[in-house]
Amino acid sequence: MKQYFLMLSFVVLFGPFTALSQPASEESVEQVLQQIRHGEILYRDDIVLEAVQRLNRVVPDHPEGLLAQVRLWTRLGQEKEAQTALAHLSEVAPDSSQYQDALLLVQLTTEQARADLARARLLAVAGQYAEALQLYDDILAGRYPTAELAQEYWQL
Repeated sequence: MKQYFLMLSFVVLFGPFTALSQPASEESVEQVLQQIRHGEILYRDDIVLEAVQRLNRVVPDHPEGLLAQVRLWTRLGQEKEAQTALAHLSEVAPDSSQYQDALLLVQLTTEQARADLARARLLAVAGQYAEALQLYDDILAGRYPTAELAQEYWQL
């Protein structure tokens, strides 16, 4: 336990300085992006948030980091923060696929989109696959912003 606190205090005290003193390599960025994905798979929002913060220190305004923020905020129901991250992503990478995914995620937080998604899920459970698939296609428009939505769609 004592070693954990020593390691944690080292990271808190010296982590920002080590991140600033070394240029970001492709490998280190990929490592942080992998940690974001693992945190999302495990539903560990603390891991995702910490990895996004580290990514922002290494490569500020990284589109994947901003998209991860939007995914996190929408999952937590914090729509104002998701809107802020989406606006920032639209400034940084307006033509990117990350922006398109983030925009869809924010649109899925509206009442109408939630109702349509619930209806599609209900149709799928009821065995009306063609109608459910059509509704999913209308809602998602060929984009799958989260692993869960992609899995739902492809299982249907």
